[in-house]
Amino acid sequence: MTNWFKSFTSQPSNPFLLSGLIFFILFIGLLFASYSKMVNLSVTILTYHTYSMLHIVFIQSFIGILYDLFPKLLNIEKVDKKIYMLHFYIYFFSSLGFLSSLFFSNEYIIFFTLALLSVQFLSFKLLLIMSYESNIKNKADAYWILFFLFIALISHVFFYLSFYELDYSFILKRIGTYIGFYFYFFPIVFVLTQNLIFAYTKSEIKDYKINKSRFLNSEFFTLILIKMISHFYENIYFELIINTVIFLFICREIYKWKLPIFKVDFKLKAFYIAIYWVAISFFVLALKNCFEIFHIDFLFEKASLHILGLGFISTFVLTYIYKFLKVESIIFKLVIVLLQVVLFIRIFASFSLNTHLSYIFWINFSAVALIAILLLFVAKYLKIILINK
Repeated sequence: MTNWFKSFTSQPSNPFLLSGLIFFILFIGLLFASYSKMVNLSVTILTYHTYSMLHIVFIQSFIGILYDLFPKLLNIEKVDKKIYMLHFYIYFFSSLGFLSSLFFSNEYIIFFTLALLSVQFLSFKLLLIMSYESNIKNKADAYWILFFLFIALISHVFFYLSFYELDYSFILKRIGTYIGFYFYFFPIVFVLTQNLIFAYTKSEIKDYKINKSRFLNSEFFTLILIKMISHFYENIYFELIINTVIFLFICREIYKWKLPIFKVDFKLKAFYIAIYWVAISFFVLALKNCFEIFHIDFLFEKASLHILGLGFISTFVLTYIYKFLKVESIIFKLVIVLLQVVLFIRIFASFSLNTHLSYIFWINFSAVALIAILLLFVAKYLKIILINK
């Protein structure tokens, strides 16, 4: 067991990615239990679902990826094992404490949220120091990633303050959600995805020419900033314009990239599919705005957010793990394909509000299906990491 653990923790991404997957399963399970009325939580869905996805589940996945990726990106030494394992333990046990606190008291939630916020700051500080120590000239992508991680800290602070049950706690959670999702959660994966897509495509297709816009990240940042403002401005015409512009912006970039989807392996195809979901998400948002303007009685619920969360971000994380392991696995391929199926089920659940079908049933069905494929993925992941090595 000791040798297994040493092998497992030899790369910083392994413990962080596995922890992220475990808490992904646990919090989706909690969502299912809450909707099924198996448990009675005294906190809102913005606490046990939104906060957990933003600052417990995926932040650990991102940190694990960045602790591996930054040394390569910046051409510096790897992160010291003692440091990343200390961070991992704080993340893991604080996350476990937060999950347990949902059943007891907000006082415990505040304590474990502070611990999570503190270790997130330590991760940001470590990555920032790494960028300063690097002697490479082009650090633009690293700086964008650091900027979005800084925004993640601001989002986390808003959530932390909201847990004190102030009169304006709901507003604080709402701000934390919008800032966290549109200014950290979504953009950090967008920057990582495009980098990996170009690097892996170039290595697989030698004559592939990278043709992205020179100021891609700057333009993207500006549009997302306006998008976030639109949520507080609450003007439907303004929202339609910005959602349409972002949709066209993403479509333009994808067209310029000319991704050779039929010439690459499954892993790269999955990365491509992930980026396609971004365009679809903003198309759905623009369609929703049109329906509202023309007073068409049709509910979209959170369809667009789940297209980004499951179709883009979750597909990216699972595909990254598959690519990182450098193995061929039918199980991994099956899970990534089934994730797309689960996404369609979740979209159908959103649209079921417009029918006589049970919304709760389809939400629970999509949650159980997601848990099942994640368990399958984790089982295969552990087998490769702990047994084959």
